[in-house]
Amino acid sequence: MEIFEKLKNWPLYPFLFALFPILFLLANNASEVRPIESIRAIVLALLCTLLLLVLFRLIMSGWEAASLITTIVVVMLLSYGHLYHSLRDLILGGSQIIRHRFFLPAIIILIIFALWIIRRNRSNLSTIPQYLNVVSLVLLVMSIFQIAKSEVHYQRETSAGTESDSLSCNLSAPAKQAAPDIYYIILDAYTRDDVLRETYNFDNGPFLDELREQSFYIAEKSQSNYASTIVSLTSSLNMDYLIDHSKEDSVSDAGYNQEEDRNYSMGKNSVRRELECLGYKVVSLDSGRYYSSWRDADYYLSPHKIGVERYYLAGLNEFESTVLDSSIGLIFMDVALLRAESLLEIVDQPFRDHRERILFALELGGSGVLNLPSPKFVFIHVISPHAPYIFSAGGDIVDQSGPFTLLEADGNVRSDEIEGYRNQVDFINGKIIEMVRDIKDSSETPPIIIIQGDHGSPKSIRDRMAILNAYHLPDSGNQGLYENITPVNSFRIIFNNYFGGSFALLEDQSFFSDHAAIYDFIEVPIHPD
Repeated sequence: MEIFEKLKNWPLYPFLFALFPILFLLANNASEVRPIESIRAIVLALLCTLLLLVLFRLIMSGWEAASLITTIVVVMLLSYGHLYHSLRDLILGGSQIIRHRFFLPAIIILIIFALWIIRRNRSNLSTIPQYLNVVSLVLLVMSIFQIAKSEVHYQRETSAGTESDSLSCNLSAPAKQAAPDIYYIILDAYTRDDVLRETYNFDNGPFLDELREQSFYIAEKSQSNYASTIVSLTSSLNMDYLIDHSKEDSVSDAGYNQEEDRNYSMGKNSVRRELECLGYKVVSLDSGRYYSSWRDADYYLSPHKIGVERYYLAGLNEFESTVLDSSIGLIFMDVALLRAESLLEIVDQPFRDHRERILFALELGGSGVLNLPSPKFVFIHVISPHAPYIFSAGGDIVDQSGPFTLLEADGNVRSDEIEGYRNQVDFINGKIIEMVRDIKDSSETPPIIIIQGDHGSPKSIRDRMAILNAYHLPDSGNQGLYENITPVNSFRIIFNNYFGGSFALLEDQSFFSDHAAIYDFIEVPIHPD
C-alpha cells in the first residue's frame, strides 16, 4: 500500500497524456492500421515529453509545476492540427482567419499564460498528480481497449479457418480440360455506369463496350451486398451474408454471428478453401490493407519490402502522416507542400507507396503473376478509384494536399473530388483493359475473370451501393448470370457451372451501414429507381 501511495503521486500523467492523442488516433483507425505503425510516433512523443519535463524542471522549482506545464505544452503540440482544422471549419471565414501566422502565436501566448498561472500557484499543486494520473490513465485504457479488440479481430481473421482446412471438397475439377485460372479483381469504390453518368457526368460506355468485346457479361443493375470493404469482401468470398438478415441476430464488432457462431474470415474464406482443395495455388498482391493482403498465400507479391523494414526503414508511413496532420507537425507538412523539396519527399512517402501498389497490381506482367503455375486463384484488391485521387486521366501524378487517408465523407463530395474520381476511373479503365488482354494472352486455358467494385462512390446511399460487376466466364459459363446479381452469388454460379457445385442462389439483398457503425445495417432496395 505504501508503494501504491507513492506511485499515485508520481508525475506520470505528462507521459500518459502524450500517449493519448496517438493511441486515440490508432484506436479510431484500428481497422486500417496495425499497432506496429505507431511505434515511432509513440517513442518520439515520449522522448519529447521527457525533454520538456527536464527543461521545465530546470526553470521551475518543483516536479509538480514542471509536470503540469509539460502536460499543457504536450497536449497543445499534439492537438495543434486538430484544433487548427476544427476552428477553420467552425468559424465563418475560418480559412482566412485561422492561419499559422496567427494561430501559432496565440498558442504560444496561451502556454506563457499557463506558465505564469502555475508559477503563481506552485505551492498548491501537491494533489494534482494523483487526479491527473487517474484521468489520463482512464483515457488511455479506453483507447487501448479499442485497439486490443481490433487486434483480437485481426488475429482471429488471420488464423481463422485452420480447423476447417481438412474438410472434404465440395467441388470437383473439370473432367475434359485443365482447370481455369481464376482472377478476382476488386476495384475499390468503383460505382455503376448509371451513377457515373448522373453523378459524375462521365460516360463509361466505351470501357464497358471494350469489356463486352472481350466476352464479358456486365451486370448493369448490380449492387454490393454491403457498403464497406471489410464486410463486403468477407461476404463475397464466403458466398453468404454475414448474418441471417431475415432474423434479428446480433452481430459482434468482430463481424461474427453470436447465435450461430459463423466464423467468417476474409483471408481464410470459403472460396479460397474450396479452390485449395482442388489443388489451386493462391496468389495475393499487397493492397496496403492487412485484411486483403493475404501474406499466407502460396504467392504473396509486393513492390515493397515485407516486414519491419516497411515500418521503420522506409519514409513516413500512413499513420504517421495522420499524426503529423493532427499535431504541430501540420506546420511541417504545410511547409513541405510549399515545395520545400527535401521535406516534400518525406511527407509524400505514403502517397508514393500507394501509387506503387496500385501500378504493381494493375501491371500483372511486371509483377510476375502471369508466369506463376496453373491452376491459380489470383485475388487482387486495388484501392482505386477510391480516394486519394493520385492519378490524372492520363496516368500522371496528381499532387496532394493534406495527409494520406483512405477515409471518405459519405454524402459530402466536393467538385474537385468529383473531378478526381472521374479522372481516376478513366485511368483505371485503360489499365484494366490492358490487364484483361494480358491475362487472356498468357492463359493456355481460357481464364475466369471477375472485375467488381466492393462498394460504390460516397455521394449518396444509392451511389454507395451501386457497383461495377463484370464477368468473363468462358465456354458458356455466363449461364445463370443476370443484370442485378450481387457479389454474394458470384462464386456460387462459378462453382456450379465449372466445378460441379450444387449451391443454391441466395436472394440478392443490399445493406448500407456507415463507418461509425459498420454492423448497423439498413436494407437498400435492389436497383432503386
